[in-house]
Amino acid sequence: MNLQILWYGLVGLLLAGYFILEGYDYGIGILLPFLSKDDRERRVLLNAMGPFWLGNETWLVAAFGAMFAAFPRWYGTFLSSLYGFVLLLIFSLILRGAALEFRSHRASKRWRGFWDLVICGGSIVPGLVWGVIAAAFVQGLPLDAQLRFVGTPWQLLTPLTLLWGLTFIVLFALQGALFLRLRVDATITMHVERAARRIWIPALFMVVLLAISGAFVSQAMLRLLAVPWIAPLSVLVPLLLFIAGQLIQRQRWWWALISTSLSMLCGVLALARSLFPHLLLSSLQPTWSLTIERAAAAPSSLVLLTWVALIFLPIIIAYQALGYWIFRKRLHMRSRLHY
Repeated sequence: MNLQILWYGLVGLLLAGYFILEGYDYGIGILLPFLSKDDRERRVLLNAMGPFWLGNETWLVAAFGAMFAAFPRWYGTFLSSLYGFVLLLIFSLILRGAALEFRSHRASKRWRGFWDLVICGGSIVPGLVWGVIAAAFVQGLPLDAQLRFVGTPWQLLTPLTLLWGLTFIVLFALQGALFLRLRVDATITMHVERAARRIWIPALFMVVLLAISGAFVSQAMLRLLAVPWIAPLSVLVPLLLFIAGQLIQRQRWWWALISTSLSMLCGVLALARSLFPHLLLSSLQPTWSLTIERAAAAPSSLVLLTWVALIFLPIIIAYQALGYWIFRKRLHMRSRLHY
């Protein structure tokens, strides 16, 4: 059971890393039409994330890989139940990646404008899809005793789903604005600073609204506010966003980015703790829910996976950290641009 809990936590940490790192990529795409006056500025914004976005996406691959290896039943039930939405997420990521590569191949204003719209749309759609996924986790899925999805995809589209999706989009936009402030020079930072100051208040409001409204329709979200050993972790989410807002006003941009990142981390951990020991909740019958023990791989497999993770995970983290160190310098309007 100890290794099962370890891998449950590891999947959560991988997802948190994905939201923190890939979140600013999405945020830059969401803000792209609003932060730039001309094509040169848009290219600077895109190149700010250029060396990192592919590496950031590997955190999602790693999270799904860990889910498949350690909890194959969770992986199978999760993907089969949300198959259409996961495909939409993957399709949007493919289109966004293609748009990043294609937009600067031609100098045509219409050509680049089209791909800019694709980048923006491909950054908004993942936020909405993650809203569906998060709502499915906290509200439960219509699963029968054999863990078969017996509902329709439209059942998953509820007001809480929309609120989750909008919250993800706003948080991603805030993360993107803070990252850009640290990556681009003074010719663009004025727009970025204005965006960060305008976004943090709606982000804080939506997180609080989500927690309060969700508590009325979801037992898992009620536990976030009511259970003594979970509530303090949940309170840290809006508190850290509030602190980030104060740091933004004082122009402490590094600390503001750290604060929003910690807020996302606390949100993932609090949600994981509120669901424990369940991985998927059945909205039809609570006893049909999928637990960690039922979903986990064999103990021998978990031991082998743990040794593999201990060897390769530090290497992957070190390699990505090296990339951030190499490309740590700010971009300016005269920088050599690839995208």
